[in-house]
Amino acid sequence: MGSVNPPALNLTIVSYILLPPVLLSSRPFNGPALDLGAERLRTVHNFNVTLKYIGSFNWSTVDGMVENTYLVSRYFAQEWDRNGVVVLHAPGM
Repeated sequence: MGSVNPPALNLTIVSYILLPPVLLSSRPFNGPALDLGAERLRTVHNFNVTLKYIGSFNWSTVDGMVENTYLVSRYFAQEWDRNGVVVLHAPGM
C-alpha cells in the first residue's frame, strides 16, 4: 500500500456569477466548465479545490446588482476559512 500525498495546494475559487440564464456569463453557461476545471485541478494537480458560486436571482435592478457584489465581501470576511489561496473569478467582466 502506498501513502497518499497531501494536497499540493488548498485553493478556493469564488465565482461572482448571475444565477438565472440571462447573460452568457450566467451560472448555467459557465458553471459546467468551472466544475470540470476544478475537478481537473483535483485529479491532475492534486489540489484541494473548493468552488463557491456567489450571486442571487436579484439582478434586474441597480440595487440588486450592488447587493450581489456585497455577497462576495461577506463570503471573504465571514465564511472563507483562510486556508490556502483564494481566487476571485468574475466571468464576463
